[in-house]
Amino acid sequence: MKRFSEIDSLRIIASILVFISHYSFPFQYGNLSLIGDSLTGLTGRVGVSIFFAVSGYLAAHSLSKKDSSTIFYLKRAIRVLAPYNIAYFFISSILIALGAINLVYFNAAPITNIITGEATFIKILPVFFGLDGISNALFGTQFYFLTGEWFIGTLIFLYLLSPLLFKFITINIKSSLIFIIISILTSTLIFHLITGKINNPFWFFLVRIPDFLIGMFLFQYRSLVLAYGKIILFCSWAISLLWTTYHLATPHELVIADSVIPLAPSSWIVSIPLTLIFFITSVSANNTYNLDALNHLSKYSYLFMLMQHVVINIYLPQLPTSEFTLFGFIFMLFFTMTLTVALAHLARKITSPVERFLMYKVQGMVILKKIAPTPINRQ
Repeated sequence: MKRFSEIDSLRIIASILVFISHYSFPFQYGNLSLIGDSLTGLTGRVGVSIFFAVSGYLAAHSLSKKDSSTIFYLKRAIRVLAPYNIAYFFISSILIALGAINLVYFNAAPITNIITGEATFIKILPVFFGLDGISNALFGTQFYFLTGEWFIGTLIFLYLLSPLLFKFITINIKSSLIFIIISILTSTLIFHLITGKINNPFWFFLVRIPDFLIGMFLFQYRSLVLAYGKIILFCSWAISLLWTTYHLATPHELVIADSVIPLAPSSWIVSIPLTLIFFITSVSANNTYNLDALNHLSKYSYLFMLMQHVVINIYLPQLPTSEFTLFGFIFMLFFTMTLTVALAHLARKITSPVERFLMYKVQGMVILKKIAPTPINRQ
């Protein structure tokens, strides 16, 4: 698969932003409540928007190869679900092993409910399809969610729509921009229609189509976006700063994240410009400097995203975070991040050969289809 250095950089940025958001949550109470309130949700929501855009970019790249929809879906399923399932059982195994030291870890692995006979296998079935997190988030269903995030399930549904979305994006740039505007309006309408009917309506896949389309647009019109990069950067910075300044200056009782980048369509006013800023800056940085050593870490980014919540939610509650100093906050941030990278590195030793084997089989299907003889019309 072709590597895009700027996309590798964005993967790392998105992963770090999401990690910082989740890591900051326990610090909302205690000595560092101001830092906790400021970072919780804020960086994560920007990171998720970048993550969707990166996914849209790579989906557009894959679809540009003009493989059949079946091949596209198979490749996406392998890239998303193989690591997802391996990470789930990898982390579960570690927690079960640590249960010999402390039962807290054993009980933290939902799969132990099956081991102890307290539940059935049915509750683990959504895990195999990456739908456990989104099902829990939207409908409150008690499946055995452990690794991953809600947006993995959302992304799976966006991939299903990808071939159709890509057709609109490739017509021409004017039609693409109109389609993105229509998608923003439509997604906003859907958001308001489902509010009150499901939990977290902004996490519903039809509502997050605009984030995904931005990535497709950046792939299809990359050269044009970069040609007007300075103008786009100026406008994006202006919109982001004006929006943020207005909301920070307006008296309110909300935490910063819910004010500046709420879980609502209005957040696109700042998240889309920030995505454009990160993309153009990433391209420029990779063109100016050799970031290969940094970008090399991007191969762990997906597994890192899958595991970070587990490390944070199980490890940090065991610590007196309310008493931490700023040094303690920064030190443990780097420690837990390094621990998560180490776990991702170990898990990749399993996921990488599995993915290669499955992708090899799919590639074989592509080759067989290309060399298959064309039926002769004998009329």
